[in-house]
Amino acid sequence: NVLSSLEEYYNNIHINRDSLLENEVFYLKSNNIDLVIIDATLLPLTAASLAGIPSVIVSNFTWDFTYEQFYLIEKSRNENINDKYQLMIKKCIEDSCNASYYIRLPGETPLPNGFLGKIIDGPMICRHAKSNKEEIRQLYNIPIDSYIVVLGFGGFKMSSDWVINDNSLPDNWYCFVLAADNDPMPSNRFIPLSRDVYVPDIINASDAVIGKLGYGTVSECLLHGTPLIYVPRADWPEEPYLEMFILKYNAGIKLSVNDFFKGNWSDSLTIALNKRNSWDISDLRPNHAFDEITNTLIDIIKRII
Repeated sequence: NVLSSLEEYYNNIHINRDSLLENEVFYLKSNNIDLVIIDATLLPLTAASLAGIPSVIVSNFTWDFTYEQFYLIEKSRNENINDKYQLMIKKCIEDSCNASYYIRLPGETPLPNGFLGKIIDGPMICRHAKSNKEEIRQLYNIPIDSYIVVLGFGGFKMSSDWVINDNSLPDNWYCFVLAADNDPMPSNRFIPLSRDVYVPDIINASDAVIGKLGYGTVSECLLHGTPLIYVPRADWPEEPYLEMFILKYNAGIKLSVNDFFKGNWSDSLTIALNKRNSWDISDLRPNHAFDEITNTLIDIIKRII
């Protein structure tokens, strides 16, 4: 909900901005903090600037862009949208522009025009599988010569009356259903997984994922050679950039919302099988990404000591 997202930030952060900054600056100074590192939350960047210390963004997006796009989306629907959000967005942009460095992850959204920090192109950070395909299939009693699709939709609004249908799966396919816990399944081909399951292991053991375009899902699919059948989400500004990212490696298949809910998955699953393990992401440097980011941060720290 675009408007509720704007309103939540306005009420929780923007109107409390001065007191939050005062507390943050006091904390940074009283604890002799030398560097602030954030992923996407912007206010600490201004706190760092006021405290006289550098700051680093490590992310593929910043919230100033997201909130600005949210505002434009809502304004296109409602010309009478409250102008209070314009000042909020202006302050978000100022926060973003206070960053000293931006370690830019792949699939990035645009930075504001006034950004003057040093931009460092980082690797693709993502979680790696810990178990191999055979171990996972044995754990869940799935034949090694069958196919598996992962169904996962965190943050995606499902229809309240929609139910999974066994006819959605072609013959010899199984389906891992993420965050299903003890939800009823249409047949034993659908395997509910708890919310604490280690998802990279599941993606690595599968032949396709059906889900939304989020950085975590996209990066883990790319790393493990598993195509992502993605269902479009309305009103999410980051999505076009992640779509360009995964399509650059020919690792994505678009499935319409209508076809998803009707259970028309077969054609997309067939395409996914032909794409499995077919791309090269060596340019994204995923295998030593955490070490690379750590070394980059160490270099930044050395510059300020």
